[in-house]
Parts: sequence; C-alpha cells; structure tokens
Amino acid sequence: MVNPQKPILYALLALAIVWALASLSFPFGWDQGIFAWVGNTVVDGGLPYRDAWDIKGPLTYYVYGTAQLFFGKNAFAIRLTDLIFLSLAAFYIARLAAKLSGPKTGPWAAVIFVLWYASQGFWHTAQPDGWASMLALVAIGPLLINRDDPRSYRYLLSGFAIGLAVLIKPIYGLFAIAVAIDAVFRYRKDFLRLFAAGTSMMLGVIVPFAIAVGWFAYNGALQVFVDTWLVYPAQVYSSAASPKAFSRAVGLIRFAESGMLVSVAWPVIVVGAVSRRHECSRTFSVLLAWVFIAVFCVVLQGRFFEYHWAIIIPSMVLLGTKGFTALFATIRNERRETSSHGRGLIRPLVLTFLVLVIGLAAVRPALDAARWTAHIVGLVDTPSYYSAFASAEDARLAAKYIREHTAPGEKISVWGWDASIIFESDRNAVSRFGYSMPLIMGKGTPQQKQLREEFLSAVHSDPPAYVVVSPQSEMILGESVDLTDFPEFSDFIAQNYTEETRFGKTLLYRRLAR
Repeated sequence: MVNPQKPILYALLALAIVWALASLSFPFGWDQGIFAWVGNTVVDGGLPYRDAWDIKGPLTYYVYGTAQLFFGKNAFAIRLTDLIFLSLAAFYIARLAAKLSGPKTGPWAAVIFVLWYASQGFWHTAQPDGWASMLALVAIGPLLINRDDPRSYRYLLSGFAIGLAVLIKPIYGLFAIAVAIDAVFRYRKDFLRLFAAGTSMMLGVIVPFAIAVGWFAYNGALQVFVDTWLVYPAQVYSSAASPKAFSRAVGLIRFAESGMLVSVAWPVIVVGAVSRRHECSRTFSVLLAWVFIAVFCVVLQGRFFEYHWAIIIPSMVLLGTKGFTALFATIRNERRETSSHGRGLIRPLVLTFLVLVIGLAAVRPALDAARWTAHIVGLVDTPSYYSAFASAEDARLAAKYIREHTAPGEKISVWGWDASIIFESDRNAVSRFGYSMPLIMGKGTPQQKQLREEFLSAVHSDPPAYVVVSPQSEMILGESVDLTDFPEFSDFIAQNYTEETRFGKTLLYRRLAR
C-alpha cells in the first residue's frame, strides 16, 4: 500500500461514498427491527427487558432510542447513526494506519475498512457487534501509537470504552486483556505503575456496568434486567447452540470457506504481524491479542453469524495494511538487488493478493450501490428495489397494511422474528414479547413455562387486533417451528381469528367480530 495508484483509491472512495448513501435506504433485518422496537419503548418511557423483551445488552436499545429522538422513528435514523459511527471509526483507522505503517497507507486502510464493513450487507450492518468493534478501536487504538507513557487517565478511558462494549455483550470485556498486555509491556519493571494502570482500567470497565445496574435498580427492574440479559442467555439461549468443540471448529472452518475476504487476507495479515514484531513487540502483542480475543469471542458464541466477525475487522485492517507495506518494501529492495535469486516473483504475487482483498471487499458494496443508483435514476421501481432485501419487504408491507387497517390504540402480536412490523406499523405489542423466540426456545424449562403463561395472560386479557405469523429463525432455533409448537396460542388464534391477507410468507390474522 506504499505509493498507491490514486485513480484506484479515488474509485474505491467513490464506491464507499455511494454505498454509504445507499445504506441509508436499507430496511430493517430481523435484529434491527427488534432493537428499533425496544428502542422505541425506551423513547416512550419504558425500560428494556421489563417492557420490551430481548437479550442484547442495554446500550443497544439506548443507542437505537437516541437515534429515533434525533433522526426520527424510521429505519433511516438507525442507518444514519450507524454511518456516523462507521465514518468516525474510518477516520481513526486512517490515523492509526498512518502512524503504524506510513502516512500514505491511511486512506487505503480507511476505505478498505469501510468496504469490508459494508460487505456484510444490510442484514449484518447497524448491528451492535459492529459498534463493539469500534469501541475496541477507541480502547486499544491510542495505546498502539503512544510510544511514550500514556497519561494517567488513558487506561481509565480505555476501560470505559470496554465497559460500554460489555453493555452490548458481556464477553467483550475480554478486550481488557489486550489493554492489560499493553500495560505489562510498559510497566513490567515498575509494579506500582502497573498496578495503577490496571486499577484505572478496571475502574473504567466497571463504571458503565455500575451505571446500568443503578438505573435499572432505581426503576425497580433490576431483577428482570439480570434475568433477561444475563441468566436467560446463559441458561437457555447459549445452551440451545452449545456446540461441542468439534462443531465449533467446523463452524470456524466453514466461515473461513465462505468468508473469502478473511481467508485471502490472512497471509498478508501474518506478514504484517511479523513486521510489527520486529519493529515493536508491544504493538505486535496487543494487535495479536485483539485478533485472538475476537476469534475466541466468535467461537465462544458458537453461532458464527456474519456480524459476529465485525469485532475482528479493525485489527485485521491494521495488520493487513502493515503487511502490504512490508511486502511492497520487499519489492523495492528486490529491484535494487538485481542479482537476487527469483527476482520479480514477489511483485505479481503481492499484487494478486492486493487485487483479491480489494475486490472481495468491494463486490457486495458495489452491487448494493448499483441497485440503489438504478433505483434513484428510475430504472428500478420501489417495490422491485426492496424485494431484493430478503423478507424485509414482506414485513414492510405487512406493517403498512396494519397501520392502514387499525386505530392507534389497537395492539398486535407477532409470532415470528419480525418485530419491525410492530415498530413500523406504529402500533403497540400486546405484551412485552415483540417476537416469538422466548416463547419457543428452552423447551420444558421453567423459563419457557413462565414466559408463555405471561404471554397467554396478556393476549387473553387484551386480544390483539392482528396476529402476525411470519417465518421463524431456524438458524437460531436449530429446527423448523410452527404454531403447533405452542398449542395454547394456536387454539386461541383458531377460535378468535381469521386469515385476512398475506405478504409472501407473512400471514395476517384479524380478530373476529363478536
């Protein structure tokens, strides 16, 4: 990435900008719809978990709620917020790369970072795991380029950023290990300063968690906060995945096969790691710890969703940038040593890797940008444009239909994963369960029994105007599930509702007039 060809860089930058504009039109995937619904509950004065059930960390919902307050109650608001976060992270990646690998590498690192992030597609962007990667960047990045002793508050701020990531997923607290490694390298001969750095970092990690605990306790919802965010994932959600070591290894290999960008980038990243090892063992160790922690977090979760890998992107971009810098330096040296054996072999190999990395990062964003451009200039109409977003168009149409056929005070219930229908229809859910996972997962457990009883009590006491039956996530559940798996609710629908219309695989049942 030394002496890059400016036309290529400008073309990639233009692609990144067009994709960024296109991303503002992206609809919700299942996850974003759930987070938006819970975030809207927060905006309306409710609390996550108590008033809207989901298992992500609380920071997710407050970010979604804040986005709605500033930019409106729509998908655009969260896409814009995600784009703001991505832009800030890209600028910082450019600064880090320029410091670590040379000033000319900064723009390349930034644009590859954006395109790599964009290559996840609409379903896997605007996800809190991506934001956790950016918080890790805030926590670890300043330490990578600070050759002098950091100021006393630096480890406190690094800890605070990691503490915020913990409020997305507790396992992201493991990134504190990378910060601790930096402190050990700096102060291994000064125990008091090492202790002070470690204490500052841990204090920073604890503060966001303590604020969250205090907030829910103040609102009388501490128990439901703990039960839903910590206990349920550990006892029910994780055990539903719970692959054995062999299955986790297979999942890792399958991702390496399907995530071609990661597979192709690894050799260059290894070169970058070795190069950093020779230049500075501290930054090498911290970056390597970042990579291993990220991989461990993905394997620990055991589901291998594409967005789980977002936490590894910043570290791999920084190491990959360094790798290409080192390889191009080797090419320059090769030119000087005209008598060197095998002269000329490295250059085409490096250029091939460079083209593959850039190409694989750019292909999906290019397709998204092309479809959006065709839509904007009138070559593709709105229904055709949104029909390409998997089942998102069915949910959008169902929400529009419900909004047009109900009054503001009426409620709905969703049997499926499309909580975005609740959000986009601007109607309330009949209970705190905006989607069906807590009613399906954990067969035979006390948690499932308790949650089902609570849900049935809500629908019987205040029957919803519509019941939406939409596809379930077989990837999460591990099996095909339909209404017969919840016979009490199936009977309730059969006795009180009739199918009125459908949008693709999304069925709308209207309450019978009595």
